[in-house]
Amino acid sequence: MKTDLLQYGFIRKILTSRRFIFIIRLAIVFLFILIIYAGLVGGIYRNVATVFTGIIWLTAISFLVLFLGKIWCLVCPWNTIAEWVQQKGFQRTEAARLAPDNDVSPAIFSLNLKYPRWWEKIYLPAWLLIFLVLLEYTAGITTNPRMTAYVALFILTAAVISAIIFRRKSFCRSACPVGVISGLYSLLSPLELRSKDKDVCRMCQSKDCINGNKHGKACPVFEYPGEMKVNTYCILCTECIHTCPRDNISLNLRSFGGDLNNQVNSKSESVSRLVPSAQIGRGGLSGAEEFLIMLLLGLITLHSFFTGSQGFYFTGLFTEKTGFNERWISVLLVLSVTFLTWVGIYLIRNLFKVKLIHLAVPLVLFYNLALVVKHFLGNFEKIGPALLDPFGWNWQFFGIAAVADNSLVSSSPGEFLQNYLPLILMTVGTLWSLYLVIKKSGLKLQKIILVVLALFLWYILNINFWHENL
Repeated sequence: MKTDLLQYGFIRKILTSRRFIFIIRLAIVFLFILIIYAGLVGGIYRNVATVFTGIIWLTAISFLVLFLGKIWCLVCPWNTIAEWVQQKGFQRTEAARLAPDNDVSPAIFSLNLKYPRWWEKIYLPAWLLIFLVLLEYTAGITTNPRMTAYVALFILTAAVISAIIFRRKSFCRSACPVGVISGLYSLLSPLELRSKDKDVCRMCQSKDCINGNKHGKACPVFEYPGEMKVNTYCILCTECIHTCPRDNISLNLRSFGGDLNNQVNSKSESVSRLVPSAQIGRGGLSGAEEFLIMLLLGLITLHSFFTGSQGFYFTGLFTEKTGFNERWISVLLVLSVTFLTWVGIYLIRNLFKVKLIHLAVPLVLFYNLALVVKHFLGNFEKIGPALLDPFGWNWQFFGIAAVADNSLVSSSPGEFLQNYLPLILMTVGTLWSLYLVIKKSGLKLQKIILVVLALFLWYILNINFWHENL
């Protein structure tokens, strides 16, 4: 059962108001610049850059993607600034909206080159994620304000350069680690943007959703709503709502995890022929996406181990025996997880002969939620002082800036949330994936039992790590 939210005038008016969306994006860009400035010139020990990015933003985006899909991409500052550079202003002109993909138009600031398809096969977002994880363990992205600012500027530079070289928003679709990971998690979201009637899309000759018209831009990530089955790439920019001449676009509220039923290979040749610029038509995950899911699961488990008492004991023992410091140990562990991810995918494909990895999405997302919730509650007392003294310059507002408010986790309800909410989230994710394996995998009973045992052992292992962290 699905409900089209666009049938409600208030929601349609908000989502189709370019002025409203522009104001939201401008405010977030201002906040983004403030965070970069604070990271570059502010203090080290108290700084809004690390508090907002590592505590507030990571928690907020993790829950946003569960409930609202890739709504963050609509207001993402990296995307917004790159778009403003590409269209040479805050709003794209009609000439820029109608600029052909196969030519360089003076209306846009871009070489308008086609994004190399082979780049999508080299797992670029996964390697960027590994790079960021290594930086976190060795330099502290979420604890060192300078590193927070440098990484934000690095991703911004990559987005802008991509916009100048390649057509539309190729970076958002194929390279941004935040966008690609959010796309995988959004498979569970109860929010989807789809066409109302596929036959109406097939009969449409102009394909304005993918080509653009005077009312709106072509889909910036090359999605064709007429064949779109999953949320993975759609950034909810709402341009297709503006451009569709037949009002055939819906924003549906559905049950959680609806996209997991569409993980099949079904590439449509008619789409490739009628809509050459479209890159959609399949529901199954690519090899890069499967690798990223397994990599995320391994890295989250590694972090649970690495921050617990067992991890401290292991690193201490390893340092004593080898002479390596903690940073080198973290590098070796991350690289080991990367290698084991390849091995795990190979074994799963050859042992089960069917696609199973997408069934681990609930497991990965809820383990991620458990991680950010634990971090948020454990560091909640840092939020107030950082907001009152964002640059760490010992500002005093009513004499309370330097006072840490620890009331959330010092009370009994707060302690319960910090200790048990992460475990509840992990349990929900594990049970959800177990349900999908039993009901949706199509495996024989013996192999289902094998997968269930593997998930159970994985759950017990992580519970043990988390118990050490409580």
